[in-house]
Amino acid sequence: MDARPGQVTVHFSYTRYVGPRHVHGAVALQFSTAASFQFTSEATWPGPDDYTAAVLEAVRGTLAAKGVLAATTCKLIAVEWDAVASCRQGFAAAARAATLAAFEV
Repeated sequence: MDARPGQVTVHFSYTRYVGPRHVHGAVALQFSTAASFQFTSEATWPGPDDYTAAVLEAVRGTLAAKGVLAATTCKLIAVEWDAVASCRQGFAAAARAATLAAFEV
């Protein structure tokens, strides 16, 4: 996909071993400059599990901490799912890291 000026797409996969299990989350987020904050999702979640709210909360908090919340739109393009390790915390961590990575490109 070609990015427009002022647009960046970040893919981030987070896996961490915590005690007897792993925590996992993987997201693809597309950021654009805008006049106001907007968040949309076109990701398909498996079964009843849907952590879109966790992704939104992490993105919003990270953008607010950077002082650019009001000037950014974010689209959750896709997620990668691990049947055993995927969880709310994993997707929140992946979304925070992807949002921070968007400032590095």
